Formats: sequence, C-alpha cells, structure tokens
Amino acid sequence: MSQINLGAILTGLAFAAAGVLFLLHDRGVILLRTDLVIPCVLIALGLAAILGALTRRNRTPS
Repeated sequence: MSQINLGAILTGLAFAAAGVLFLLHDRGVILLRTDLVIPCVLIALGLAAILGALTRRNRTPS
C-alpha cells in the first residue's frame, strides 16, 4: 500500500493558494499585501517540511 506524503501535499497546497491569491489580486478581486505573502508561504513550506520529517520518522518498516 502506498503512503501519503503529507509534506508534499501541504507544499502543493501552499503554492496553489499563493497562485490563487496572486491571480485574485491581479484581477482586482482582493487587495493583497504582497509583503505578507512570502513570509506566509515560507511558514507553510517550513511546516510542510517538519510534518514530512515527522511522518517519515514515525513510519515502521514493512
């Protein structure tokens, strides 16, 4: 059975969310403070890396 890589999923979601936010900002739907986007993306990527490391560490070999 394949294992789900939570870190990869969260990383993909962070990039997708950032892309959607930038698109909405470009279209004038929302006002986006770009000085907050990069720190939020870096925090999300860091959390994804931590969660990925923890889930790899806790797996038992089959």
